[in-house]
Amino acid sequence: MLTTFTLLVVTGGILRLDFADVVQLEWDPTLIFDDERHNYGERRKTALGLLDGRLVVIAFTERNNNLRIISMRKANNRETKIYAKF
Repeated sequence: MLTTFTLLVVTGGILRLDFADVVQLEWDPTLIFDDERHNYGERRKTALGLLDGRLVVIAFTERNNNLRIISMRKANNRETKIYAKF
């Protein structure tokens, strides 16, 4: 498992989840899938997992054996239902 995380982009609003906390993510069980909605020029993934008992969505990519966090936020109702089926 990769354990080095690098901040890539923070966009808009107030950041309520600290990217540094991603190391506390409960990776097992975490639902991870490829984000194929757009051609980003790199392989991007989305993870649904628990962080301090809260379901979060993390968009990330792997570069040079590091995870680069693109965004991290609280899961919405649709994502919560997807995770519940997992």
